[in-house]
Amino acid sequence: MGINHRLYFGDSAGSCLVRYDNDSGKGDHKHIGEKEMAYEFVGRDKLIDDFYHDVIRCLKNKEA
Repeated sequence: MGINHRLYFGDSAGSCLVRYDNDSGKGDHKHIGEKEMAYEFVGRDKLIDDFYHDVIRCLKNKEA
């Protein structure tokens, strides 16, 4: 089960802050800043929810 996906959130300078994708060969994973980690895809709604929460967390960290 799975869908091809790439969700991206970046800043005005063009830096990737949060990205979820499933490049061929790597499978499902996410990028938070410079870090890349595995991500378990269980469904579209969960994917969008997880991405949204990481974006909110990223924005809060930038404010601090």
